[in-house]
Amino acid sequence: MPAVSVLKAPANEDGHAGYSSPLDEQRFIVETINRLQQTPDWKDTAVVISHDDSDGWYDHQMSPIVSQSNDSAHDGLTDTSTYGTKASRIAGGYQDRCGYGPRLPLVVVFPKCEGQLR
Repeated sequence: MPAVSVLKAPANEDGHAGYSSPLDEQRFIVETINRLQQTPDWKDTAVVISHDDSDGWYDHQMSPIVSQSNDSAHDGLTDTSTYGTKASRIAGGYQDRCGYGPRLPLVVVFPKCEGQLR
């Protein structure tokens, strides 16, 4: 195997809401790791699993709103009755960018090593 490989799940298994689910994504990850474990290279392999925004699947708590969005069409978490008024135009605000976004898991999977890690 190459020193570094990048795998991206097909759309129906990538975990994005609307056309996939977390279970589809988990199935892809489990099947991929199970296949890797059957190879002779597994003993020297580390799998880093990272996610993009994943539409909030992985975070049970909303992050704070740091900068109020100025876009009433796409900001469903606020009272839309104030949009279009001067009060709704927050200085330095950006459309559809309210804060930090959801926290995302980063998981590293590797075989149990005897002694110290290399």
